[in-house]
Amino acid sequence: MATNDLVHPTRGIELVRRLAEAGQRIFTAEQAARIASHVREAIAQTRSLARGLSPVESDPSGLANALQNLSHQATTLFRVPCDLHYPEPVLLADQQTATHLYRIAQEATHNALKHASPTRLRIALERTPAGARLSVRDNGPGLKQPAADHHGMGLRIMRHRAEMIGARLELLSARRRGLEVVCTFPLPYSPATTP
Repeated sequence: MATNDLVHPTRGIELVRRLAEAGQRIFTAEQAARIASHVREAIAQTRSLARGLSPVESDPSGLANALQNLSHQATTLFRVPCDLHYPEPVLLADQQTATHLYRIAQEATHNALKHASPTRLRIALERTPAGARLSVRDNGPGLKQPAADHHGMGLRIMRHRAEMIGARLELLSARRRGLEVVCTFPLPYSPATTP
């Protein structure tokens, strides 16, 4: 039986059953089940690592799908409810632009979770008359000093990514009402996506 058979749940169970029936001495049924479980876990971790290296799929809705995964991760891993607001399709054929936008959202989400101690997050991807808008908003305490005074590494990286794709990055803050990181960007002309 091939290694792929261990990964496939039905075939892995079949291997365990056959070993148990045959009473083979090489592996017990319990050991085979453990091996199959480890192989499945290794494959899941490899896929997760690959998603981390290239989180945005190379199709026009790849950014929205990646943002949905980011929202889900914030909710499940950090136990902070995170909603994705995506009222209408914002399709990006350029995977490099979509990846920069995703990384901006990822950094903004990470910063909010690390510094703002929010109880709620919202990621939004919306069309605007001039293009589109990506934002990450938390309900933390907001900034204690003006946004222009903030020069942390994460913020510099987000600004650099925004510049690379011709976008504008802003921090909007209100005391006791949280912080919103907003990235506005142009959408390429396409008869299918313009009104």
